[in-house]
Amino acid sequence: MIKEAIFHKSDVPYAYPLNENQLKIVLRTAVFDVDRVYVLYKDRYDWLGKFKIKPMVLTHTNELFDYYETTLELNKKFVYFFYLVSDGARRLYLYRAGFTKRPEIIWDLPYPI
Repeated sequence: MIKEAIFHKSDVPYAYPLNENQLKIVLRTAVFDVDRVYVLYKDRYDWLGKFKIKPMVLTHTNELFDYYETTLELNKKFVYFFYLVSDGARRLYLYRAGFTKRPEIIWDLPYPI
């Protein structure tokens, strides 16, 4: 995976509300570099709750980047992070501080901030 091409921030145009209970999430990757992307999210005050997992869909591409999107149904403040899979074997998690291979240390990307 080309880490330098992977980009997201919890602000427009990469995260924005569609209405009171829906949030559009966008992640950019290098073109043809990632096989699957998932977003993991949950209520940020529910320390013991489990993350929900939702696949993201490749919605558009250009000569440099692929863009993955999904819409989250929400009713509270929450946190989220990304799970990326490439070549069926290479896996990374992305959160505000960068990349990790250990999802148990992640607690980041709050929305709303």
